[in-house]
Amino acid sequence: MPSQPISTRARLLLLCVLCSNFASPLLADDNEIFLLPERFEAIRMKLAARQFALRAKSLEEAELRSAEAVRIMPGLPETLLLLAGTQAERGKTKEAFETLSKAIDAGMNNAKTLDQPVFAKLKEIDGWDELVEKVKTAKQDDTAIWRRRAVPAEAKNGVAVIKGENTMWLAPGNVLVAAVKVPEDVKKKQVVSGNGKVEKLIRRWHNEGTAAGNYGDLYDNHDRDHSNMAYKRFPQLTRIEYGDGAKISNLDWGSQIHMLFNNVVIGNSSTSLVTKKVWRSQTRLLCSRSDTANKFYNQYANNHLYFYPEHRDYDAGHNGKGPEKGYGDVFFANVPYAITSKGSSGSDRPFMRAVALTLAAFRPEVKQKLVKTKLLMPTVQMIFRRCNRDVVSDEIYLSGLAHPPVFDAMTLNPMGMVEMAQSMTLEHLPPLSRIRMVRETAPTDKDRSEILFNTLHAIARVHRTKEYVRKMQIDASPSFDANKEELTFHWKVLLGDADRIKIQKLNENGSQVGIEIPWHDRFPIAEGSDMETNRVDIGCFVSNGTWFSPPSIISTYFPDNETRVYKDGKLVSQKPNKNYADPLIAPLPKP
Repeated sequence: MPSQPISTRARLLLLCVLCSNFASPLLADDNEIFLLPERFEAIRMKLAARQFALRAKSLEEAELRSAEAVRIMPGLPETLLLLAGTQAERGKTKEAFETLSKAIDAGMNNAKTLDQPVFAKLKEIDGWDELVEKVKTAKQDDTAIWRRRAVPAEAKNGVAVIKGENTMWLAPGNVLVAAVKVPEDVKKKQVVSGNGKVEKLIRRWHNEGTAAGNYGDLYDNHDRDHSNMAYKRFPQLTRIEYGDGAKISNLDWGSQIHMLFNNVVIGNSSTSLVTKKVWRSQTRLLCSRSDTANKFYNQYANNHLYFYPEHRDYDAGHNGKGPEKGYGDVFFANVPYAITSKGSSGSDRPFMRAVALTLAAFRPEVKQKLVKTKLLMPTVQMIFRRCNRDVVSDEIYLSGLAHPPVFDAMTLNPMGMVEMAQSMTLEHLPPLSRIRMVRETAPTDKDRSEILFNTLHAIARVHRTKEYVRKMQIDASPSFDANKEELTFHWKVLLGDADRIKIQKLNENGSQVGIEIPWHDRFPIAEGSDMETNRVDIGCFVSNGTWFSPPSIISTYFPDNETRVYKDGKLVSQKPNKNYADPLIAPLPKP
Protein backbone atom coordinates (compact mmCIF):
# COMPACT_ATOMS: atom_id res chain seq x y z
CA MET A 1 0.00 0.00 0.00
CA PRO A 2 1.79 3.21 -1.09
CA SER A 3 2.15 5.72 1.69
CA GLN A 4 1.82 9.48 1.67
CA PRO A 5 4.09 11.57 3.91
CA ILE A 6 2.57 14.18 6.14
CA SER A 7 2.76 17.41 4.14
CA THR A 8 1.07 20.77 3.92
CA ARG A 9 -2.04 19.14 2.49
CA ALA A 10 -2.58 17.53 5.91
CA ARG A 11 -2.30 20.93 7.56
CA LEU A 12 -4.26 23.13 5.21
CA LEU A 13 -6.50 25.72 6.80
CA LEU A 14 -9.25 27.71 5.10
CA LEU A 15 -7.90 31.06 3.93
CA CYS A 16 -10.26 33.75 5.13
CA VAL A 17 -8.17 36.90 4.86
CA LEU A 18 -8.19 37.41 1.11
CA CYS A 19 -10.52 39.94 -0.43
CA SER A 20 -11.78 39.68 -4.00
CA ASN A 21 -11.12 43.40 -4.52
CA PHE A 22 -7.38 42.78 -4.61
CA ALA A 23 -5.06 41.55 -7.32
CA SER A 24 -1.37 41.48 -8.06
CA PRO A 25 0.75 40.61 -11.11
CA LEU A 26 3.23 39.01 -8.72
CA LEU A 27 3.88 35.63 -10.36
CA ALA A 28 4.97 35.32 -13.95
CA ASP A 29 5.65 31.60 -14.34
CA ASP A 30 2.41 29.77 -15.20
CA ASN A 31 3.41 26.73 -13.17
CA GLU A 32 3.75 28.81 -10.03
CA ILE A 33 -0.02 28.82 -9.74
CA PHE A 34 0.28 25.30 -8.36
CA LEU A 35 2.26 26.70 -5.43
CA LEU A 36 -0.43 29.20 -4.44
CA PRO A 37 -2.36 26.95 -2.02
CA GLU A 38 0.81 26.17 -0.06
CA ARG A 39 2.09 29.75 -0.11
CA PHE A 40 -1.21 31.20 0.97
CA GLU A 41 -1.38 28.64 3.76
CA ALA A 42 2.03 29.82 4.96
CA ILE A 43 0.75 33.40 4.88
CA ARG A 44 -2.34 32.42 6.81
CA MET A 45 -0.19 30.87 9.52
CA LYS A 46 1.82 34.09 9.84
CA LEU A 47 -1.35 36.15 10.06
CA ALA A 48 -2.75 33.82 12.71
CA ALA A 49 0.42 34.44 14.72
CA ARG A 50 -0.14 38.15 14.14
CA GLN A 51 -3.62 37.87 15.66
CA PHE A 52 -2.26 36.12 18.75
CA ALA A 53 0.29 38.89 19.13
CA LEU A 54 -2.39 41.58 18.87
CA ARG A 55 -4.47 39.85 21.53
CA ALA A 56 -1.40 39.82 23.74
CA LYS A 57 -0.98 43.54 22.95
CA SER A 58 2.47 42.89 21.48
CA LEU A 59 2.51 45.30 18.55
CA GLU A 60 6.18 44.69 17.84
CA GLU A 61 5.55 40.96 17.45
CA ALA A 62 2.47 41.66 15.32
CA GLU A 63 4.51 43.85 12.97
CA LEU A 64 7.20 41.19 12.73
CA ARG A 65 4.68 38.49 11.74
CA SER A 66 3.04 40.86 9.23
CA ALA A 67 6.42 41.57 7.64
CA GLU A 68 7.12 37.83 7.42
CA ALA A 69 3.81 37.34 5.61
CA VAL A 70 4.77 40.07 3.13
CA ARG A 71 8.10 38.37 2.44
CA ILE A 72 6.40 35.09 1.51
CA MET A 73 4.55 36.79 -1.35
CA PRO A 74 6.13 40.24 -1.93
CA GLY A 75 3.58 42.65 -3.35
CA LEU A 76 0.45 40.90 -2.10
CA PRO A 77 -1.94 43.76 -1.24
CA GLU A 78 -3.68 42.00 1.64
CA THR A 79 -0.53 41.46 3.65
CA LEU A 80 0.81 44.90 2.79
CA LEU A 81 -2.41 46.42 4.07
CA LEU A 82 -2.19 44.52 7.36
CA LEU A 83 1.45 45.49 7.76
CA ALA A 84 0.53 49.13 7.15
CA GLY A 85 -2.16 48.92 9.81
CA THR A 86 0.24 47.46 12.37
CA GLN A 87 2.88 50.06 11.58
CA ALA A 88 0.31 52.84 11.94
CA GLU A 89 -0.84 51.45 15.29
CA ARG A 90 2.76 51.52 16.48
CA GLY A 91 3.02 55.19 15.51
CA LYS A 92 5.33 54.50 12.56
CA THR A 93 3.28 56.74 10.29
CA LYS A 94 5.89 57.29 7.59
CA GLU A 95 6.51 53.55 7.16
CA ALA A 96 2.76 52.87 7.25
CA PHE A 97 2.15 55.47 4.53
CA GLU A 98 4.79 53.92 2.28
CA THR A 99 3.46 50.40 2.84
CA LEU A 100 -0.10 51.53 2.15
CA SER A 101 1.05 53.11 -1.10
CA LYS A 102 2.67 49.79 -2.09
CA ALA A 103 -0.61 48.01 -1.37
CA ILE A 104 -2.41 50.33 -3.79
CA ASP A 105 0.30 49.80 -6.40
CA ALA A 106 -0.20 46.06 -5.95
CA GLY A 107 -3.93 46.28 -6.73
CA MET A 108 -5.78 47.43 -3.60
CA ASN A 109 -8.65 49.53 -5.04
CA ASN A 110 -11.14 49.77 -2.18
CA ALA A 111 -11.20 53.44 -1.09
CA LYS A 112 -13.20 52.63 2.06
CA THR A 113 -10.14 50.82 3.40
CA LEU A 114 -8.47 54.20 3.96
CA ASP A 115 -11.30 55.24 6.30
CA GLN A 116 -10.24 52.73 8.94
CA PRO A 117 -9.49 54.49 12.27
CA VAL A 118 -6.01 52.97 12.36
CA PHE A 119 -5.03 55.14 9.39
CA ALA A 120 -6.39 58.39 10.87
CA LYS A 121 -2.94 59.78 11.73
CA LEU A 122 -1.71 59.19 8.19
CA LYS A 123 -4.06 61.91 6.95
CA GLU A 124 -1.63 64.49 8.36
CA ILE A 125 1.14 63.37 6.00
CA ASP A 126 1.76 65.35 2.82
CA GLY A 127 0.48 63.37 -0.12
CA TRP A 128 -2.52 61.79 1.64
CA ASP A 129 -5.03 63.41 -0.74
CA GLU A 130 -3.06 62.10 -3.72
CA LEU A 131 -3.09 58.66 -2.14
CA VAL A 132 -6.89 58.80 -1.81
CA GLU A 133 -7.25 59.73 -5.46
CA LYS A 134 -4.81 57.02 -6.41
CA VAL A 135 -6.87 54.27 -4.76
CA LYS A 136 -10.06 55.57 -6.38
CA THR A 137 -8.61 55.26 -9.85
CA ALA A 138 -6.64 52.06 -9.29
CA LYS A 139 -7.49 49.23 -11.65
CA GLN A 140 -7.16 45.59 -10.77
CA ASP A 141 -4.86 43.64 -13.01
CA ASP A 142 -6.83 40.82 -14.62
CA THR A 143 -3.58 39.29 -15.85
CA ALA A 144 -2.53 38.56 -12.27
CA ILE A 145 -1.96 34.85 -11.92
CA TRP A 146 -4.74 34.44 -9.37
CA ARG A 147 -7.20 36.56 -11.37
CA ARG A 148 -6.84 35.24 -14.85
CA ARG A 149 -9.23 32.75 -16.42
CA ALA A 150 -8.08 29.24 -17.18
CA VAL A 151 -7.55 28.22 -20.80
CA PRO A 152 -9.24 24.82 -21.18
CA ALA A 153 -6.90 21.89 -21.73
CA GLU A 154 -7.79 20.25 -25.04
CA ALA A 155 -8.33 16.54 -24.55
CA LYS A 156 -6.49 14.47 -27.16
CA ASN A 157 -6.76 10.70 -27.58
CA GLY A 158 -8.76 10.50 -24.37
CA VAL A 159 -6.23 12.42 -22.25
CA ALA A 160 -6.20 16.01 -20.95
CA VAL A 161 -2.90 17.27 -19.52
CA ILE A 162 -3.35 19.90 -16.81
CA LYS A 163 -0.78 22.70 -16.93
CA GLY A 164 -0.54 26.10 -15.29
CA GLU A 165 -2.34 27.84 -18.15
CA ASN A 166 -5.32 25.49 -17.70
CA THR A 167 -5.68 26.33 -14.02
CA MET A 168 -7.09 29.24 -12.06
CA TRP A 169 -7.07 29.95 -8.35
CA LEU A 170 -10.10 30.88 -6.25
CA ALA A 171 -9.65 32.66 -2.93
CA PRO A 172 -12.81 31.20 -1.33
CA GLY A 173 -11.65 27.83 -0.12
CA ASN A 174 -8.07 28.35 -1.35
CA VAL A 175 -8.68 26.00 -4.26
CA LEU A 176 -7.37 25.53 -7.80
CA VAL A 177 -9.86 25.01 -10.63
CA ALA A 178 -8.76 23.31 -13.84
CA ALA A 179 -10.63 23.58 -17.12
CA VAL A 180 -10.89 20.76 -19.67
CA LYS A 181 -12.45 20.77 -23.14
CA VAL A 182 -13.55 17.41 -24.51
CA PRO A 183 -14.00 17.27 -28.31
CA GLU A 184 -17.45 16.55 -29.71
CA ASP A 185 -16.32 13.47 -31.63
CA VAL A 186 -15.93 11.61 -28.31
CA LYS A 187 -19.72 11.26 -28.31
CA LYS A 188 -19.43 8.96 -31.33
CA LYS A 189 -17.21 6.49 -29.51
CA GLN A 190 -18.61 3.27 -28.09
CA VAL A 191 -20.01 4.01 -24.64
CA VAL A 192 -18.52 0.94 -22.93
CA SER A 193 -16.80 -2.25 -23.99
CA GLY A 194 -17.20 -5.73 -22.54
CA ASN A 195 -19.72 -8.55 -22.83
CA GLY A 196 -21.23 -8.36 -19.36
CA LYS A 197 -24.99 -7.99 -18.96
CA VAL A 198 -24.62 -4.46 -17.60
CA GLU A 199 -22.35 -3.34 -20.43
CA LYS A 200 -24.67 -4.78 -23.08
CA LEU A 201 -27.65 -3.05 -21.48
CA ILE A 202 -25.96 0.34 -21.42
CA ARG A 203 -24.85 -0.01 -25.04
CA ARG A 204 -28.43 -0.72 -26.02
CA TRP A 205 -29.75 2.27 -24.12
CA HIS A 206 -27.03 4.50 -25.54
CA ASN A 207 -27.80 3.38 -29.11
CA GLU A 208 -31.48 4.14 -28.45
CA GLY A 209 -30.55 7.60 -27.16
CA THR A 210 -31.84 7.02 -23.63
CA ALA A 211 -28.42 6.79 -21.89
CA ALA A 212 -26.11 9.80 -21.58
CA GLY A 213 -22.84 7.89 -21.71
CA ASN A 214 -19.62 9.28 -20.28
CA TYR A 215 -19.01 12.17 -22.67
CA GLY A 216 -17.45 14.99 -20.64
CA ASP A 217 -16.80 12.79 -17.60
CA LEU A 218 -13.21 12.88 -16.31
CA TYR A 219 -11.15 10.23 -14.56
CA ASP A 220 -8.52 11.56 -12.15
CA ASN A 221 -6.07 8.94 -10.93
CA HIS A 222 -4.23 10.33 -7.92
CA ASP A 223 -1.74 7.58 -7.15
CA ARG A 224 0.43 7.86 -10.28
CA ASP A 225 -1.17 4.85 -11.97
CA HIS A 226 -0.66 2.54 -8.98
CA SER A 227 -4.34 1.50 -9.00
CA ASN A 228 -5.98 2.69 -12.20
CA MET A 229 -9.60 1.93 -12.96
CA ALA A 230 -10.13 0.00 -16.18
CA TYR A 231 -10.64 3.26 -18.07
CA LYS A 232 -10.01 1.65 -21.48
CA ARG A 233 -13.38 -0.05 -21.10
CA PHE A 234 -14.97 3.42 -21.10
CA PRO A 235 -13.85 5.02 -24.40
CA GLN A 236 -15.88 8.18 -23.76
CA LEU A 237 -14.15 8.84 -20.44
CA THR A 238 -11.39 11.48 -20.51
CA ARG A 239 -8.35 10.75 -18.39
CA ILE A 240 -6.58 13.51 -16.46
CA GLU A 241 -2.81 13.72 -16.52
CA TYR A 242 -0.73 16.38 -14.79
CA GLY A 243 2.04 18.53 -16.22
CA ASP A 244 5.41 19.01 -14.56
CA GLY A 245 4.30 22.04 -12.53
CA ALA A 246 1.48 20.14 -10.84
CA LYS A 247 3.69 17.10 -10.26
CA ILE A 248 6.39 19.17 -8.59
CA SER A 249 3.73 20.38 -6.16
CA ASN A 250 2.54 16.77 -5.59
CA LEU A 251 -0.91 17.67 -6.89
CA ASP A 252 -1.05 14.29 -8.65
CA TRP A 253 -0.59 12.23 -5.49
CA GLY A 254 -2.56 11.30 -2.39
CA SER A 255 -5.86 12.80 -1.35
CA GLN A 256 -7.38 15.20 -3.84
CA ILE A 257 -8.41 18.38 -2.10
CA HIS A 258 -6.49 21.14 -3.85
CA MET A 259 -8.21 21.00 -7.21
CA LEU A 260 -11.66 21.13 -8.76
CA PHE A 261 -12.55 20.65 -12.41
CA ASN A 262 -15.19 22.19 -14.66
CA ASN A 263 -16.52 18.72 -15.51
CA VAL A 264 -17.95 15.66 -13.80
CA VAL A 265 -15.09 13.78 -12.10
CA ILE A 266 -14.51 10.36 -10.64
CA GLY A 267 -11.09 9.75 -9.16
CA ASN A 268 -9.12 7.60 -6.78
CA SER A 269 -5.95 7.26 -4.77
CA SER A 270 -5.02 3.81 -3.46
CA THR A 271 -2.70 5.34 -0.90
CA SER A 272 -2.68 5.93 2.82
CA LEU A 273 -0.49 7.42 5.52
CA VAL A 274 1.55 4.70 7.18
CA THR A 275 3.59 6.81 9.59
CA LYS A 276 3.89 5.28 13.03
CA LYS A 277 1.76 7.71 15.05
CA VAL A 278 -0.72 9.26 12.64
CA TRP A 279 -1.39 6.38 10.23
CA ARG A 280 -4.73 6.77 8.50
CA SER A 281 -6.67 6.38 5.28
CA GLN A 282 -7.07 9.34 2.98
CA THR A 283 -10.72 9.57 4.03
CA ARG A 284 -9.79 9.87 7.70
CA LEU A 285 -7.07 12.36 6.80
CA LEU A 286 -9.54 14.62 5.01
CA CYS A 287 -11.82 14.61 8.06
CA SER A 288 -8.95 15.46 10.42
CA ARG A 289 -9.39 19.24 10.15
CA SER A 290 -12.34 21.51 9.50
CA ASP A 291 -10.66 23.11 6.48
CA THR A 292 -9.95 19.82 4.72
CA ALA A 293 -13.44 18.56 5.60
CA ASN A 294 -14.80 21.65 3.84
CA LYS A 295 -12.66 20.88 0.80
CA PHE A 296 -13.97 17.31 0.94
CA TYR A 297 -17.50 18.72 0.86
CA ASN A 298 -16.60 20.95 -2.10
CA GLN A 299 -15.71 17.88 -4.15
CA TYR A 300 -19.12 16.35 -3.49
CA ALA A 301 -20.94 19.63 -4.13
CA ASN A 302 -19.23 20.13 -7.49
CA ASN A 303 -20.05 16.82 -9.19
CA HIS A 304 -16.83 15.09 -8.06
CA LEU A 305 -16.57 11.71 -6.35
CA TYR A 306 -13.33 10.12 -5.16
CA PHE A 307 -12.57 6.60 -3.96
CA TYR A 308 -10.10 5.68 -1.21
CA PRO A 309 -9.30 2.36 0.52
CA GLU A 310 -9.62 2.16 4.28
CA HIS A 311 -6.35 0.16 4.54
CA ARG A 312 -6.08 -0.24 8.38
CA ASP A 313 -8.97 1.95 9.51
CA TYR A 314 -11.72 -0.69 9.52
CA ASP A 315 -10.34 -4.08 10.55
CA ALA A 316 -11.73 -6.17 13.40
CA GLY A 317 -9.65 -6.19 16.55
CA HIS A 318 -8.55 -3.81 19.29
CA ASN A 319 -5.20 -2.07 19.60
CA GLY A 320 -3.74 -4.17 16.79
CA LYS A 321 -4.76 -7.45 18.37
CA GLY A 322 -7.26 -10.11 17.39
CA PRO A 323 -7.58 -12.39 14.33
CA GLU A 324 -7.25 -9.48 11.87
CA LYS A 325 -4.79 -7.61 14.09
CA GLY A 326 -6.97 -4.56 13.59
CA TYR A 327 -8.07 -1.58 15.63
CA GLY A 328 -11.77 -1.75 14.84
CA ASP A 329 -13.68 1.12 13.28
CA VAL A 330 -11.35 4.04 14.01
CA PHE A 331 -13.19 6.63 11.93
CA PHE A 332 -14.22 9.55 14.12
CA ALA A 333 -16.63 10.88 11.47
CA ASN A 334 -18.84 9.37 8.80
CA VAL A 335 -19.26 11.47 5.65
CA PRO A 336 -21.07 10.88 2.32
CA TYR A 337 -18.38 12.75 0.37
CA ALA A 338 -16.43 9.74 -0.91
CA ILE A 339 -16.68 5.98 -1.25
CA THR A 340 -14.24 4.23 1.06
CA SER A 341 -13.52 0.63 0.15
CA LYS A 342 -12.82 -2.30 2.46
CA GLY A 343 -9.23 -3.36 1.94
CA SER A 344 -6.07 -1.80 0.59
CA SER A 345 -4.62 -1.11 -2.85
CA GLY A 346 -6.97 -2.03 -5.68
CA SER A 347 -10.03 -2.44 -3.48
CA ASP A 348 -11.43 0.77 -4.96
CA ARG A 349 -11.54 -0.48 -8.57
CA PRO A 350 -14.89 -2.35 -8.49
CA PHE A 351 -16.57 0.75 -7.08
CA MET A 352 -15.16 2.99 -9.82
CA ARG A 353 -16.46 0.63 -12.49
CA ALA A 354 -19.93 0.58 -10.92
CA VAL A 355 -20.11 4.38 -10.66
CA ALA A 356 -18.77 4.95 -14.20
CA LEU A 357 -21.49 2.60 -15.48
CA THR A 358 -24.09 4.46 -13.44
CA LEU A 359 -23.00 7.83 -14.82
CA ALA A 360 -23.35 6.41 -18.33
CA ALA A 361 -26.82 5.00 -17.59
CA PHE A 362 -28.59 8.26 -16.67
CA ARG A 363 -30.92 9.63 -19.29
CA PRO A 364 -29.22 12.58 -21.06
CA GLU A 365 -31.70 15.20 -19.86
CA VAL A 366 -31.62 13.82 -16.30
CA LYS A 367 -27.83 13.80 -16.10
CA GLN A 368 -27.71 17.34 -17.48
CA LYS A 369 -30.16 18.55 -14.82
CA LEU A 370 -28.32 16.74 -12.02
CA VAL A 371 -25.02 18.29 -13.12
CA LYS A 372 -26.54 21.77 -13.36
CA THR A 373 -28.12 21.56 -9.90
CA LYS A 374 -24.99 19.87 -8.47
CA LEU A 375 -27.07 16.90 -7.40
CA LEU A 376 -25.19 14.35 -9.48
CA MET A 377 -22.88 12.83 -6.89
CA PRO A 378 -25.43 12.96 -4.05
CA THR A 379 -27.77 11.07 -6.39
CA VAL A 380 -25.02 8.56 -7.22
CA GLN A 381 -24.40 8.05 -3.50
CA MET A 382 -28.09 7.38 -2.91
CA ILE A 383 -28.24 4.91 -5.80
CA PHE A 384 -25.06 3.15 -4.68
CA ARG A 385 -26.29 2.74 -1.10
CA ARG A 386 -29.91 1.88 -1.93
CA CYS A 387 -28.82 -0.79 -4.43
CA ASN A 388 -26.40 -2.48 -2.05
CA ARG A 389 -27.20 -6.22 -2.06
CA ASP A 390 -27.95 -6.11 1.69
CA VAL A 391 -30.36 -3.16 1.32
CA VAL A 392 -33.58 -4.82 0.20
CA SER A 393 -36.09 -2.26 1.49
CA ASP A 394 -36.52 1.42 2.31
CA GLU A 395 -36.57 0.47 5.98
CA ILE A 396 -33.07 -0.98 5.69
CA TYR A 397 -31.94 2.01 3.61
CA LEU A 398 -32.89 4.19 6.58
CA SER A 399 -30.66 2.14 8.87
CA GLY A 400 -26.97 1.92 9.59
CA LEU A 401 -26.61 -1.20 7.45
CA ALA A 402 -26.81 0.98 4.33
CA HIS A 403 -24.47 3.71 5.56
CA PRO A 404 -21.25 2.39 7.11
CA PRO A 405 -18.08 4.44 6.76
CA VAL A 406 -16.55 1.62 4.66
CA PHE A 407 -18.11 -0.53 1.93
CA ASP A 408 -17.35 -4.10 0.87
CA ALA A 409 -17.17 -4.73 -2.88
CA MET A 410 -18.92 -8.06 -2.32
CA THR A 411 -22.19 -6.19 -1.76
CA LEU A 412 -21.96 -4.06 -4.93
CA ASN A 413 -24.93 -4.31 -7.28
CA PRO A 414 -23.97 -2.62 -10.59
CA MET A 415 -27.06 -3.90 -12.41
CA GLY A 416 -29.36 -2.44 -9.79
CA MET A 417 -27.45 0.85 -9.90
CA VAL A 418 -27.69 1.34 -13.67
CA GLU A 419 -31.36 0.32 -13.75
CA MET A 420 -32.20 2.82 -11.01
CA ALA A 421 -30.25 5.58 -12.77
CA GLN A 422 -32.03 4.84 -16.07
CA SER A 423 -35.44 4.92 -14.35
CA MET A 424 -35.11 8.52 -13.17
CA THR A 425 -37.02 11.28 -14.94
CA LEU A 426 -36.85 15.06 -14.92
CA GLU A 427 -40.15 15.20 -13.07
CA HIS A 428 -38.92 13.08 -10.19
CA LEU A 429 -35.33 13.59 -9.05
CA PRO A 430 -33.92 12.63 -5.64
CA PRO A 431 -33.88 15.43 -3.04
CA LEU A 432 -30.90 16.52 -0.99
CA SER A 433 -30.66 16.54 2.80
CA ARG A 434 -28.84 19.53 4.29
CA ILE A 435 -28.22 20.15 7.99
CA ARG A 436 -26.87 22.84 10.26
CA MET A 437 -26.09 23.00 13.95
CA VAL A 438 -28.35 25.44 15.83
CA ARG A 439 -27.05 25.01 19.36
CA GLU A 440 -25.23 22.40 21.42
CA THR A 441 -23.77 21.54 24.81
CA ALA A 442 -20.97 23.90 25.76
CA PRO A 443 -17.68 22.15 26.51
CA THR A 444 -16.75 21.80 30.18
CA ASP A 445 -13.22 22.87 29.38
CA LYS A 446 -13.49 26.19 27.53
CA ASP A 447 -10.00 25.70 26.05
CA ARG A 448 -10.86 22.40 24.34
CA SER A 449 -13.33 22.71 21.51
CA GLU A 450 -15.55 19.74 20.77
CA ILE A 451 -16.17 20.89 17.19
CA LEU A 452 -14.40 18.82 14.55
CA PHE A 453 -16.19 20.28 11.53
CA ASN A 454 -19.48 21.65 10.23
CA THR A 455 -20.48 21.01 6.62
CA LEU A 456 -23.85 20.93 4.88
CA HIS A 457 -24.09 17.14 4.83
CA ALA A 458 -21.87 16.06 7.72
CA ILE A 459 -21.26 17.40 11.22
CA ALA A 460 -18.67 15.89 13.54
CA ARG A 461 -18.06 16.32 17.27
CA VAL A 462 -15.85 14.76 19.92
CA HIS A 463 -17.30 14.14 23.39
CA ARG A 464 -14.87 16.00 25.63
CA THR A 465 -17.36 17.48 28.04
CA LYS A 466 -17.62 15.80 31.41
CA GLU A 467 -21.39 15.78 31.08
CA TYR A 468 -22.92 12.35 30.59
CA VAL A 469 -25.26 13.56 27.87
CA ARG A 470 -24.28 15.74 24.96
CA LYS A 471 -27.21 17.76 23.60
CA MET A 472 -27.65 19.46 20.24
CA GLN A 473 -30.33 21.04 18.09
CA ILE A 474 -30.12 20.35 14.35
CA ASP A 475 -32.01 22.12 11.57
CA ALA A 476 -32.59 20.35 8.24
CA SER A 477 -34.84 23.02 6.70
CA PRO A 478 -32.10 23.98 4.16
CA SER A 479 -32.79 20.61 2.47
CA PHE A 480 -33.44 20.90 -1.24
CA ASP A 481 -35.62 19.44 -3.98
CA ALA A 482 -34.92 20.39 -7.59
CA ASN A 483 -38.65 20.31 -8.44
CA LYS A 484 -39.70 22.05 -5.22
CA GLU A 485 -41.61 19.01 -4.02
CA GLU A 486 -42.75 18.92 -0.40
CA LEU A 487 -40.27 17.03 1.76
CA THR A 488 -40.69 14.72 4.70
CA PHE A 489 -37.88 14.37 7.24
CA HIS A 490 -36.55 11.13 8.70
CA TRP A 491 -34.03 11.05 11.57
CA LYS A 492 -32.44 7.70 12.33
CA VAL A 493 -29.80 6.29 14.67
CA LEU A 494 -27.36 4.69 12.23
CA LEU A 495 -24.77 3.66 14.80
CA GLY A 496 -25.12 3.63 18.57
CA ASP A 497 -27.53 2.57 21.29
CA ALA A 498 -30.93 3.65 19.94
CA ASP A 499 -32.57 2.89 23.30
CA ARG A 500 -30.43 5.54 25.02
CA ILE A 501 -30.22 8.15 22.26
CA LYS A 502 -33.14 10.59 22.18
CA ILE A 503 -34.34 12.36 19.02
CA GLN A 504 -37.22 14.78 19.60
CA LYS A 505 -39.06 16.71 16.89
CA LEU A 506 -39.14 20.43 17.60
CA ASN A 507 -41.53 21.56 14.86
CA GLU A 508 -44.50 20.15 13.00
CA ASN A 509 -42.76 18.79 9.91
CA GLY A 510 -39.79 17.42 11.83
CA SER A 511 -37.17 19.52 10.05
CA GLN A 512 -35.76 20.56 13.44
CA VAL A 513 -34.89 18.11 16.16
CA GLY A 514 -33.28 18.01 19.55
CA ILE A 515 -30.77 15.18 19.97
CA GLU A 516 -29.39 13.80 23.24
CA ILE A 517 -26.43 11.41 23.01
CA PRO A 518 -25.09 9.90 26.25
CA TRP A 519 -21.49 8.78 26.67
CA HIS A 520 -20.82 5.54 24.80
CA ASP A 521 -18.12 3.09 25.77
CA ARG A 522 -16.69 1.05 22.90
CA PHE A 523 -19.39 -1.18 21.37
CA PRO A 524 -19.97 -3.62 18.45
CA ILE A 525 -21.30 -2.02 15.25
CA ALA A 526 -24.06 -4.64 15.25
CA GLU A 527 -25.18 -7.43 17.54
CA GLY A 528 -22.73 -10.30 17.33
CA SER A 529 -20.25 -8.38 15.18
CA ASP A 530 -16.53 -8.57 15.93
CA MET A 531 -16.12 -5.02 14.58
CA GLU A 532 -16.22 -2.42 17.36
CA THR A 533 -16.42 1.35 17.26
CA ASN A 534 -16.30 4.48 19.41
CA ARG A 535 -18.58 6.61 17.25
CA VAL A 536 -22.29 7.38 17.18
CA ASP A 537 -23.94 8.35 13.86
CA ILE A 538 -27.33 10.03 13.44
CA GLY A 539 -28.67 10.18 9.89
CA CYS A 540 -31.02 12.75 8.42
CA PHE A 541 -32.91 11.74 5.26
CA VAL A 542 -35.51 13.64 3.28
CA SER A 543 -38.06 12.17 0.91
CA ASN A 544 -40.14 13.75 -1.85
CA GLY A 545 -42.52 10.81 -2.09
CA THR A 546 -40.61 9.17 -4.94
CA TRP A 547 -37.01 9.11 -3.76
CA PHE A 548 -35.06 9.33 -0.55
CA SER A 549 -32.02 11.53 -0.33
CA PRO A 550 -28.56 10.33 0.55
CA PRO A 551 -27.95 10.83 4.26
CA SER A 552 -26.61 13.82 6.08
CA ILE A 553 -24.75 12.47 9.09
CA ILE A 554 -24.07 13.83 12.59
CA SER A 555 -21.17 11.95 14.17
CA THR A 556 -20.01 11.99 17.78
CA TYR A 557 -16.68 10.42 18.70
CA PHE A 558 -15.99 8.99 22.18
CA PRO A 559 -12.20 8.71 22.66
CA ASP A 560 -11.15 5.18 23.57
CA ASN A 561 -7.98 6.35 25.32
CA GLU A 562 -9.90 7.29 28.46
CA THR A 563 -12.01 5.23 30.83
CA ARG A 564 -15.05 6.96 32.29
CA VAL A 565 -17.38 5.86 35.05
CA TYR A 566 -20.73 7.61 35.46
CA LYS A 567 -23.19 7.14 38.30
CA ASP A 568 -26.66 8.66 38.11
CA GLY A 569 -25.47 10.82 35.23
CA LYS A 570 -22.51 12.20 37.16
CA LEU A 571 -18.89 11.60 36.25
CA VAL A 572 -17.18 9.87 39.17
CA SER A 573 -14.00 8.69 37.42
CA GLN A 574 -12.06 9.69 34.30
CA LYS A 575 -8.69 8.06 33.72
CA PRO A 576 -6.39 7.75 30.69
CA ASN A 577 -5.63 4.28 29.35
CA LYS A 578 -3.44 2.82 26.62
CA ASN A 579 -6.18 2.14 24.07
CA TYR A 580 -5.78 3.60 20.59
CA ALA A 581 -7.63 6.80 19.82
CA ASP A 582 -6.92 9.10 16.92
CA PRO A 583 -4.00 11.23 18.18
CA LEU A 584 -4.96 14.22 16.02
CA ILE A 585 -8.46 14.26 17.46
CA ALA A 586 -8.18 12.86 20.96
CA PRO A 587 -4.98 13.68 22.81
CA LEU A 588 -5.03 12.42 26.38
CA PRO A 589 -7.50 14.33 28.58
CA LYS A 590 -6.30 16.76 31.17
CA PRO A 591 -6.16 15.29 34.69
